[in-house]
Amino acid sequence: MILNPRHYHLDQILRRPYTPLTPFGASGDCLWATSPQGWGFRHGVHWVHKSAQEEGLAPFSLRLFADDDEVEPGDGVYRPSHVTLHARHAESGLQVTEDKFLTQDDVAVSVLSLRNPGDGAVKVRLDLLYGIPAGENFFRPTLPVWVHREGPPGDDLRQMLPAGGRRTLVFAVAVAPSPEEARARAAGWARADDPVRAHAEAYQAWFDENVPLFDCADPYLTKMWYHRWYVVKKNHMNPRIGLTQEDSFSEGRWNSGWYSASITYGAGHVLRETRWLRDSKYARNYFRGFARNQRADGLYRSWYVDGIARPETDEGKYTDWITAGVWDAHLVHPDREFLREALPALEKNVANWQTHSWDNDGLLVVDDHWWTGMEWQPSFFYKADYVLGERRDGRDVQNPVKRLDLTSYQYANVRALASVYDLLGEEGAARAAAALADRIRDSVLTKMWDTETDFFYDLLPGTDEKILSAKTIAAFYPFYAGLSHVPHTVASWLHLTNPNEFWTPYPPASTAADSPAYAQEMQMKGKPITGCYWNGPTWPHANSLVITGLARSLREHGEAAHGRDARRTLLTLVESFGRAQYEEGDFERPHTGEFYRGDDARWLTKERDYHHSTWADLIITGLIGLVPRDDDTLELHPLLPQENGVCAWPHFCLQNLPYRGHLLTIVWDDPASPDDAYNDGDKGLTIYVDDYRLHHQEDLSPLMVSLAP
Repeated sequence: MILNPRHYHLDQILRRPYTPLTPFGASGDCLWATSPQGWGFRHGVHWVHKSAQEEGLAPFSLRLFADDDEVEPGDGVYRPSHVTLHARHAESGLQVTEDKFLTQDDVAVSVLSLRNPGDGAVKVRLDLLYGIPAGENFFRPTLPVWVHREGPPGDDLRQMLPAGGRRTLVFAVAVAPSPEEARARAAGWARADDPVRAHAEAYQAWFDENVPLFDCADPYLTKMWYHRWYVVKKNHMNPRIGLTQEDSFSEGRWNSGWYSASITYGAGHVLRETRWLRDSKYARNYFRGFARNQRADGLYRSWYVDGIARPETDEGKYTDWITAGVWDAHLVHPDREFLREALPALEKNVANWQTHSWDNDGLLVVDDHWWTGMEWQPSFFYKADYVLGERRDGRDVQNPVKRLDLTSYQYANVRALASVYDLLGEEGAARAAAALADRIRDSVLTKMWDTETDFFYDLLPGTDEKILSAKTIAAFYPFYAGLSHVPHTVASWLHLTNPNEFWTPYPPASTAADSPAYAQEMQMKGKPITGCYWNGPTWPHANSLVITGLARSLREHGEAAHGRDARRTLLTLVESFGRAQYEEGDFERPHTGEFYRGDDARWLTKERDYHHSTWADLIITGLIGLVPRDDDTLELHPLLPQENGVCAWPHFCLQNLPYRGHLLTIVWDDPASPDDAYNDGDKGLTIYVDDYRLHHQEDLSPLMVSLAP
């Protein structure tokens, strides 16, 4: 074992001061919180979805008095598993510490510790107010839950704490599907010998059992690895109620009413990220939720949560590449029977999306900018005389568009479906799907590629006129899907690195700077816009697609086809994305939001712990270069740049990565570096499979070896 797990505890790595803007980390199958301040949980707690109350549920609040003076928390320490608040009463010296957390089984727990270091007794009074009644509750109509409350007896709430005295008081409010279960949960935590330690150990155990360890020479990227797995854990839920009957992941748990749902638009990212967890159930069950809630027309429900979903006729839709994500997950955790189970939903979804090819050329048309997920994207509003806010028949005035993003997603879906058919022995269906994929690819390359500007563009249906005034980040999505050819590579990626187009200080811009609609502010062509605007800012969603697309293109088309410094471009994109996820560049404040300014990395929305992009997948498949395959060959094609004979990362270690029934450890220690980074006696690249030393080489050249020892 190269990395010692004791040195990679989330509570140590991500510890920071607790402020009103620090997201609360611990979450359960149903309960989660924003950033509840003060003693206890006086607000900010939610059950599955964002609560209707403006400030959320209030399981219980505490007011603490020492000798009749109210004592408020003075400072706080955030850890992912729990928050610790401190206070000291100036007159008596009474010291107060509160540790509070939400458990995986949905109990809000506060452990209040009192210490009197003085020479005289201190009169302590606690005012306890429960904000949720005991018994049956309806946080959502038609969905009953039961609440049980455990707290110290009344005598403990009013006491004289003697000199040198210590007392520990535990408060617990449990939410459960039955009164018996609620009672057992609350009592179990309230009467535990050391509930804080028990919870912290259980929280860390999930990471120890599921998450690969990672270390590299860049401390920002190393810490971001653990922050992003924390984001995965926080947004995991398993309510087993309403529409969510299995493990799933919300888009984010913060303040917006729509934010805590499972949505199709980010599902492809979640599938690619969670496939690297050792327990394959997370990715598979996440898909099962979409399949079980699939609409009658074949689309996956755009978002679903606890049974309070918009009617199907008013639900709208989002673009997705869930079918491709299912195949991506299979490559890491192969399971033929799961694919057989998934196949009917995959078929219906692909078939429905294909109905959006209005003239049967394979290119998909979007006629409502809201359901693309890239809402204010210039292709829809290319006309110079467009007046923002003009409505017709209840909709924004816009233009139907043959879209690069949706078509690229569909191409990836169809290729994945062909692979599923092939694996399951359905040869005729596999050939038909492959032929459809070829038709989509040929139409993209012949119709959407502009030979004068050397770039991909959206089209107007009917005329197939290229919307040249809208040069957008979606032009790089074909590389993510694998439908580009070598002649397109050099020219396309030169657009990306051009500072007059996409290469901002924190790239890439969502629309090129030389496009008429470009702006980093919330406006388009001088008119104000609201919501999600894709005419300039940098989006983690797009970062994931562009970085993955560049890495794929480098491997498939060769580095000579990408011009100079393509590897450096790839690493710079990862570094920029990583550093943008630190608030104001502060190493102590990792922050993953929705989108940010490309000029200064200032986040433009208030959402936090946003689960709508990949990070671990970028490190694993992009830089370290593991190429998932559907066979027992281990393919590694690292893409870290070298400068003056020295690798940009002098060392890295990826330990216990699950892959096709094995655990991989990949270690690099540059021979040009004098130090032995991991004290293992090896220089160069070493690969272990299930602790067996499978392969060693001196450099980071591509390799393919059998997984079998």
